Amino acid sequence: MSKSWTQSFSGRVITPGCLQADQVSFADIPHALAQKCRFSGQLRAFNYSVAQHCVIGAEQIAAPFALAFLLHEVSEVYLPDVPTPIKQFLRMETESGLLLKWTELEDQHARAIFTALGLMSLYPLIDSPEVHAMDLRMLMTEKRDLMGPEPRPWGIDAHPLHDKITTCWSPEKAEALFVEAFERLSR
Repeated sequence: MSKSWTQSFSGRVITPGCLQADQVSFADIPHALAQKCRFSGQLRAFNYSVAQHCVIGAEQIAAPFALAFLLHEVSEVYLPDVPTPIKQFLRMETESGLLLKWTELEDQHARAIFTALGLMSLYPLIDSPEVHAMDLRMLMTEKRDLMGPEPRPWGIDAHPLHDKITTCWSPEKAEALFVEAFERLSR
């Protein structure tokens, strides 16, 4: 018998091949993102999390886009954080036999989560030029402050943030600050 579901932090059944909005609990979002290390752990510092990435970026972007940036990685709540160069090679077969590209699966998860949060009107902003530009600035900041020596140029035309990332938050701190930012930005 194959198991086609996983259990979430909040104790819900999650069907990763076809996530439904009623499976989503807000508690899972900050908790999971605070537990996931960026760049598959290929960092000098321990535990720089996806949640910390989202909170820092949300603090740096203009108000209409801040909540979208905070939530732009929600597809990783119930799926692994897969580095972008690997995504093109991944597919997942759903229970119905449909073969989805990894990016299609991420999109399906993000849509279900935005629906569950009642924020579907915000969903298009995660693909906005403003959110993409901030994501690239964050990427360059993280590369500068947290990664080892660059083996070759990354070819990304973005400037890092002025402030350096000097500490990596504990999972507990990243989760709490994510919740605080969500509450502040969703008012």
